[in-house]
Amino acid sequence: MFFFYTTYVTHTVGQIKPGSTGPDKIIDLGSLGISASCGAMMFVPDGFAGAGRLKIGIYSTSGWYDMTVTPDGSGTFDIVDPAYITNTGGGPEGAVYIADYNPKFDVDSLLISRYASGDVIAYEIDTNGDPLIATQRTFISGLVGAMGAAIDPETGQFLFSTFGGTNHVVLVKGFTTPCPADVNFDNVVNIDDIFTVLGLWGPCPE
Repeated sequence: MFFFYTTYVTHTVGQIKPGSTGPDKIIDLGSLGISASCGAMMFVPDGFAGAGRLKIGIYSTSGWYDMTVTPDGSGTFDIVDPAYITNTGGGPEGAVYIADYNPKFDVDSLLISRYASGDVIAYEIDTNGDPLIATQRTFISGLVGAMGAAIDPETGQFLFSTFGGTNHVVLVKGFTTPCPADVNFDNVVNIDDIFTVLGLWGPCPE
C-alpha cells in the first residue's frame, strides 16, 4: 500500500513506497502556492463525487485545497494544479467521507476534525468532493484538540484522535457496515457490480 502523509510546520507531503523504510519523495507545498501549514489530507474515495482527487486542509489558515496527483516516472507522484476552494474554519486536522446511506446523512458528506475549535463538523459535498460550507452542522463539540480521522473499512465506524489534555482515540458507532459485494459503491448489489469486476479482470498491478 502506497503511503502519503503531511508534515506540519515544515509544510510538506511525503510519499513512501511499499517496502521502503523512509520517504521516497517529499513535496514542498509552499512551492506550489499552498498557504502554510498543512493539517488534514485525504483522497476522495471511490463512490463519491470527485473520487481520486487529493484534498488538503490547512491548520493555520483553515484553507481547503483541491488537486490531483500524476505518476512522475519514478514510482512516486507529482501534485498537479492545486486550487484553493474554501475556508472551513477551526483548524482542520482530519477528514473522512460519509456515504448517504448512513443514519442522519441524507446526502454524501464530509466529517472534518477541527483542532482549534475542538469539534467535528459535518458538511454536504459538492460535485468535486469539496465541503459546502453553508450546510455545516455540528457532529461533536466540546473536544480538546480534535485531530486525525479515519473510517474502519470493516465496520464503517468513525475514529478520530485528540491531542492535548486527553490524548485519546475516540470511536463513534452507529454507521452502516460496508457491503463488500457492492464494489461500485451505489448501495445496491446487482449486475452493475459484476460488470465492474469484469472490467477490472486480469493481473493486479505490482
